[in-house]
Amino acid sequence: MKKKLLFFSFFFFILSIVLMSNLVSAHCALCTAATGAAVAVSRYYGINDLIVGTLVGGFLISTAYWFDNTLKRKNKGKNYIALQLPAIIILTLILTLFSLQIGGIINGEGSSYILGIDKLIAGSMLGSIVTIFAFYFHSYLREGNENKNYLPFQSILLVLIFLGLTNLVLYVGGLI
Repeated sequence: MKKKLLFFSFFFFILSIVLMSNLVSAHCALCTAATGAAVAVSRYYGINDLIVGTLVGGFLISTAYWFDNTLKRKNKGKNYIALQLPAIIILTLILTLFSLQIGGIINGEGSSYILGIDKLIAGSMLGSIVTIFAFYFHSYLREGNENKNYLPFQSILLVLIFLGLTNLVLYVGGLI
C-alpha cells in the first residue's frame, strides 16, 4: 500500500511540475520529472534503498537547481535572497525527507539501515553530494569550451553517469 502511495505521489508531483513549467532550461522540469519517475518506479519495485536514495538525492538537487534557475530567470539573472541556491537545496532536502518520514517510508516498517542510518537517507545525502559535484564538473567543462557543451544534454548525462558510477562502487563495495 505504501509503495503505491509513493508511486502516485511522485506521479502527481512530476505531472504538476511538467504542467506548471513554461520554459525549458539546462535543469528543466522535464529532466526533473524523468529523475523523479525513475525514483518512483525503482522504489515501487523494491530496488535497494541505497540505490533509490542516490536517485532521490539526484532528483532533489536537480529540482533545486531547476527552481533556482527559474527564480533567476524571473528576476533578470539575480538572486532574490543571499545564498539562494544553498537555501533552496537545504529546503528541498528537508521538505522531501520530512515528507518521506511522515509517509512512513523512512524509518518505517521494512526500512533497512547502514551504520545506523536509514539507507534512503544515507543514499539521498550521497546522491546529493555526487549530483552537486556533477553540476560543478559540467560548469568546469563548459568553461574550458567557450561556455558551450561538448555534448547535447551534457549536464543530465554527467549526473546520470556519476550516479551510476556511485551505485556501481557501492555494489562492488558490498554495500548493496
